[in-house]
Amino acid sequence: MKYEKTNDGFIKKFIDKQTDYVERMNSLSCTGDKLYSYALLIADRKKKAIYHTKYSMTTSQHIGKISRISNYKVVPTIAFDSGLGFTLRNKSTNRIIR
Repeated sequence: MKYEKTNDGFIKKFIDKQTDYVERMNSLSCTGDKLYSYALLIADRKKKAIYHTKYSMTTSQHIGKISRISNYKVVPTIAFDSGLGFTLRNKSTNRIIR
């Protein structure tokens, strides 16, 4: 299947498990089974989870697109910027997401 060379096409490619182990498209990147938007983890293919956090407009649009076209469960999270990267915490259990 041929995918568009846009962020939406990249998200569809990620959900359909057609991405390489490491692949990038604009602000999105995929490493293994994890999808990142600006170095912020937003989806995990292995756990079938979407990590919903309010960080930026673009990241919110990416999360919305994934939730519309997939059947992944949505996990509400809080993002903390540690200077080296982002740490996500589950809002309900307060556990760190890796």
